[in-house]
Amino acid sequence: MSDLEARLAALENRVGELEDINAIRRLQWAYGYYIDYNRPEEVAGLFAEDGAVVFLSGEYRGHAGIMRLYGTWLSLAE
Repeated sequence: MSDLEARLAALENRVGELEDINAIRRLQWAYGYYIDYNRPEEVAGLFAEDGAVVFLSGEYRGHAGIMRLYGTWLSLAE
C-alpha cells in the first residue's frame, strides 16, 4: 500500500468515527428532548424493537415496555 493509499484509508476511517460520534450525539439530544417534553412514543422509537431499559423498578422490554415506562410510570412523577 502506498503512502497516499494509507493516508486515504486513515482519513476514511477518521471520517467514519466522526460520523458515528455525531450520530450518537444526535441520539442523546433527541432522547433528552423527548424526555423533557414527555413524548413517550418518540422515546420508544429511539430504541430497537427488542430494546430494553433497566430502571429503578425493573426492566422494560420492547417498544410496549418502554412506552409503559415513559408513558405511564414516569409521567406520574409530574
